[in-house]
This record gives sequence, structure tokens and C-alpha cells, in this order.
Amino acid sequence: MAEDVGFEPTEPCGSTVFKTAAFNHSANPPHFACPTALTRPVKTVFNSCRTPASIDDYRGSIPKSSYNNRMDDETYMRMAIEEARNAAEADEVPIGAVVVYEPIDPGTRRALAEPRIIARAGNRREGAKDPAGHAEFVAMLAAARELDAWRLEDCTVYVTLEPCIMCAGLMQQSRVRRCVYGASDPKGGALGTLYRINEDERLNHTFEVTAGVLQEECAQLLRDFFASRRKKRNG
Repeated sequence: MAEDVGFEPTEPCGSTVFKTAAFNHSANPPHFACPTALTRPVKTVFNSCRTPASIDDYRGSIPKSSYNNRMDDETYMRMAIEEARNAAEADEVPIGAVVVYEPIDPGTRRALAEPRIIARAGNRREGAKDPAGHAEFVAMLAAARELDAWRLEDCTVYVTLEPCIMCAGLMQQSRVRRCVYGASDPKGGALGTLYRINEDERLNHTFEVTAGVLQEECAQLLRDFFASRRKKRNG
């Protein structure tokens, strides 16, 4: 992973293509603790390493139609963005992830329970000195611990940046139902940009992908982070 390469758009915002080497998860942080997984479907949601915050804290500009228990993709992505901001404060590359659990009856395809957030994480590769410390990877491990199972077949993973091969591989291996990501990664994206691991029928599991949710907001976090690093380096 190249640490000192800029993060700047080379095409208009809608395409979300960036001029960078692999910017997924590398910086020089002081510390970043492990994520917090929710233990039951309660009304409070926990930020990684922060005081518990109410769901209301995330509503802000979110349409009122999202206020019910069944929140939409943008609502969950805003929570992932909050995790990315937390990571940036720890001098980690700002990428965040949220795992939502919603069991569905395989016969009728109807939900058996309300969806609930079972894990959240920000990037922690540098602070933990962990090559697998990508936000979505850490969140999926926390989700598996929460469910006491390696299968995440009733889960959707929300992440601010398109997953790399490693993280996409874990999604395939853990049988996730769906991945929703914000900004595309032209140098490492494995769910539609460079590879389509989610659609590879040679593998024993395929899963749905929704791309580009709040992509500009997710991308701006990365642009700002790398611009700040360049300024410090050249200052």
C-alpha cells in the first residue's frame, strides 16, 4: 500500500475515479482501539472507542422516512462515515464499516426480525500493526463473534470504500448476503472495479453489491485526509 500518494479525482465526481495507488488503509497513527459490537437490538449505537450515541444523532439531514427501525442504505452508510471520521482522528486512513444483521426466512424471503447493527469499526491497520486491520474486515470478525457463528449469511456489510481482494474474499467466505460501499477503488477494488469476486460463479457463494452510496462524501474524507498528509509532509 502506498502511503504518500495523493487522493484526487481524475474524473468528475459521478465517476468516483481517483488518482492514487492503493489508498485502502495506511497512515501513521498513535493508537486506535478495537471496534464495539452491539450485544442486543437496543436503541443505542456505539461508536468505536466513543461514548454511546443515540440513533437520533445520525438523523440530521436524513429524510424522516428513514426514522423507523428499518433504515435505508444511506442511513447505515452515514454511520460507516462516522466510523471513518473516528479513524481519521486516530490518524488512520478514514474508512469505516457497519454490519447489519437481518434474518430472513429462506422459503418466504420475509424478514424474521427487525434489522440491527451488530458491529462497527474504523480502519485500524496502523494502530494495531495489523495487516488485516481494514475497517470491514475488523467489523466482520466482530459480527461473527456477536453471532457466535462464522456464517454471516443474514448480514449486510456497509463500508465507505470498495473492498480490496482480502476483504471481498472474507465476504465470500463468510457468505454475506450483501455489501454496500461508497467510493470505488480503481487501484484495488474487488467488487466491480478491478475484480468481481461477488459475481464469480466458480466460487461456492455469490452475493449482491450496491455501489456508490454517498460516494462523494466517502471520497471527500479520503481526499481531505491525504491532502492534509501532503501538507504536513511538505510543510
